[in-house]
Amino acid sequence: MTRDIYSHRHTSLDLQIFSGPTQANPSRKGGETEGRPRVPDWPSDQSIRTEGQSGNVARPGEAVNLLEGCIDGLRPNQRRDKASYMARLAHAHAAAGAPDTAAETASDALVIATEVGSQSVRSELARLNTTLLSRWPDQPQALAFNDLITAA
Repeated sequence: MTRDIYSHRHTSLDLQIFSGPTQANPSRKGGETEGRPRVPDWPSDQSIRTEGQSGNVARPGEAVNLLEGCIDGLRPNQRRDKASYMARLAHAHAAAGAPDTAAETASDALVIATEVGSQSVRSELARLNTTLLSRWPDQPQALAFNDLITAA
C-alpha cells in the first residue's frame, strides 16, 4: 500500500529532506490552489548530501519512499523536475547503503538531465559520483556510473 505523502503530517525526516512544506499534487484531493496546480517542494540537496555523508540520516528508507512518491506525482512533461528528484533519490539510496540502486537511479537521472540540458542536475550527479567512488570504490555499478558521467 502506498502512503499518500501529500496529506501526512511532517515528521522530523521531512524537515531534513524537504526545504519547505509539501504542497498538494494536482492529481490528489485539494491539488488546485488559486486556480493552478502545485507540486511538492524540492528536497534540499544540502540536507540530503550533508546528512548522508555524516551518517545522520535517521531513516534513509523513509527518505527514499518520500522521494519516490514525489517522482510518481510528477506529470510526464516535468522531465527536468524528474531528473532533479531522481538525483536526490540517488543520494538517499547512497545514504541508505544501497550503492547499486543509487548508481542505477543516478544513471537514469543523467540520461534525462542530458536530454533536457540541466547542468545543475549533472553537477549534483557529479557530487554523488564522488561519494559513490569514495565509499564503494570496487562496486561495479558505481564504476559503471563513473564511466557514464565521465563520458557525458
